[in-house]
Amino acid sequence: MAIIDEILDAFFNAKRNLAKKAFGPLKPKVISSREFQARLSQIKESTLRATLHRMERRGLVKRSHGGWLPTRSGSARHQKALRRQELRQRRHVEPVNMMVIFDIPELERGKRRWLRQELRNLGFFPIQLSVWHGPAPLPEEFIKDVIDKDLKEQVKFYKAVPEDLI
Repeated sequence: MAIIDEILDAFFNAKRNLAKKAFGPLKPKVISSREFQARLSQIKESTLRATLHRMERRGLVKRSHGGWLPTRSGSARHQKALRRQELRQRRHVEPVNMMVIFDIPELERGKRRWLRQELRNLGFFPIQLSVWHGPAPLPEEFIKDVIDKDLKEQVKFYKAVPEDLI
């Protein structure tokens, strides 16, 4: 996990009554995760300071009463990081028994790029550029996104059951 994601994670894992003041100007005051504290103690103060200022420039955190608070963008990035981590864990647990085949025209390359990235995030791997193999079932949110992007006719899903496998 990147240091920025670890810092955001610390904001959301700090004790409830001190969550808003989890970070002082430089180092955290109270953080529930011992693992994070150990990692943070290995980071130079100048590195932590530079990272927090970079996060501030990116709109991920803001200064508040001598400490740091996550912004909406920071919260969104944290949620996205948690989702990625959950999907990586799912990749190693579930059997690989689904094929996704798509034919998206070159004019819609942005949608094609989006679909490939989402499939990668879901634990799929490419057999060819438009043929992917990975775990089933697919999350409802992913299927809804495919429909919302008008890709329903261009994407086909095939699930193999153990009896069908050679």
